[in-house]
Amino acid sequence: MKASKVYLTLFLFILVGAFLRLWNIGFQHMNWDEEWTINFASPALGPIGLIVQSLTTDCNTPLYYLFAQLSMVINGATAEAIRYPSAIAGILLIPAMYLVGRKYKDELFGLLLAGFTTVFYNFVFYSKFGRSYAFELLFFALTFGFFIQAMRGDRKSKY
Repeated sequence: MKASKVYLTLFLFILVGAFLRLWNIGFQHMNWDEEWTINFASPALGPIGLIVQSLTTDCNTPLYYLFAQLSMVINGATAEAIRYPSAIAGILLIPAMYLVGRKYKDELFGLLLAGFTTVFYNFVFYSKFGRSYAFELLFFALTFGFFIQAMRGDRKSKY
């Protein structure tokens, strides 16, 4: 498959994935854990206080909370504000899965993984959820890609 067709297909997957993840992002009522996230990542706490609090109080990594706090500073303490970081991570998961599939097998398999990631309901749902699940999936995919690269002994490849 020509590189231009591959990248055009991947770009279309990213556009469709962005639409699915961002469209009507604030429609669903907040769950109790999303409300807890708004209180936990309060902008009044500050980034350093948030990192210390997340490392001592919660089992999730502080990275999502930092992005949620930044989003709340920009957009206010709303459901949309804490869901935007998850949506961005869910959108970034699409090209990450393409890279994992390409590393694992070939470009066609990478496109299949990217297409699956674009429309799979659970990936879309957790990309619209104000918790760190989409971040964790994104970082797992990237880590798995580096693992494949290390197992093949490919230390010079740019990932």
